[in-house]
Amino acid sequence: MSTARLTSSDLDQATSRRCDDLSFVVAVDGSIIDASAAVCALTGRSVADLAGVDIGTLIEGMSSTSLDVDRDPMIAAIRVVDGTTHWMEVSVRVLNGYDPTVGGLVALRDVTARLETLADLEA
Repeated sequence: MSTARLTSSDLDQATSRRCDDLSFVVAVDGSIIDASAAVCALTGRSVADLAGVDIGTLIEGMSSTSLDVDRDPMIAAIRVVDGTTHWMEVSVRVLNGYDPTVGGLVALRDVTARLETLADLEA
């Protein structure tokens, strides 16, 4: 059994390779370490612009305390590059046992169209 530990650099590279996914690597203090290319495209910000930004300033309702435990997906708002708000299903995966500076992986799924369709059906 290998005792090698993943470093934040390993996680950064893994996130970058998953450019089709909306995902962030987040530090224990809630600041963004890395973001996928899809997140950068959606927000209109580069990885350098997002690095160090508190997750709560980007995703409404998120904070470093959201990273304390794995949790069922929650719905939260995010403002996108065109100025509109999109609704995201947010999943958090705590990464215990890895680099101690890394708090977790935050994955997003855009559910805006689904929520709009539900609202139209209920109207």
